[in-house]
Amino acid sequence: MSIVTVAISSILVAASAWKNEDFGEAAVFLQLGSKLQLDVITKSNKCTGNLMSGVYMDVKDNDKKILNVSSQYDVTITPPAPDSLYYEESVGTGWAVKPSDGKGVSYDCKIEDINFNVANKPDPPDSLVTAWVFNSKIADINFLNDCISGAKDSESCGVAASWAVEHQAIFKDEKLFVVGFGDGGSDFGNVWVKISGLDGP
Repeated sequence: MSIVTVAISSILVAASAWKNEDFGEAAVFLQLGSKLQLDVITKSNKCTGNLMSGVYMDVKDNDKKILNVSSQYDVTITPPAPDSLYYEESVGTGWAVKPSDGKGVSYDCKIEDINFNVANKPDPPDSLVTAWVFNSKIADINFLNDCISGAKDSESCGVAASWAVEHQAIFKDEKLFVVGFGDGGSDFGNVWVKISGLDGP
């Protein structure tokens, strides 16, 4: 894959992705910060619905969400069912971000204008957000490094620092399959980590 520099409103969004071959899991997180070089993911290679879909750990809100991307690249986001092992009260019930609440997935694996301000969803962001999918190493994600070092406060980071410390020791130089969420590149949005496929427990 080619190496490109991605610049959006002078703030770079970097994300990375990796498939855990032992457990069928993937990691997902967002980078907003200094200029980075990233491997591009497109629909001709790793930008596929089955790789993006799954149960995600939200490292800021400290709960889980379900991301489902169809073979036609329609995007749906919901909370786990109340009887699921992944359910926590903070995520709420009875809400859904539907394909009509966003623009789907572009060829270069960007999901624009996602509207999380839907009925019954607790604490939605007050603006539309955009997601990007890239390949990167945990050590190359400045946002995670800033959370570890304390350069960013705990309110901005959630549990990102503790997650990054634990998983950087595990993954080391592995490139991870990653989705980054923001509001179009002008502000930090959130960090989600894929912990299971849709057919998980």
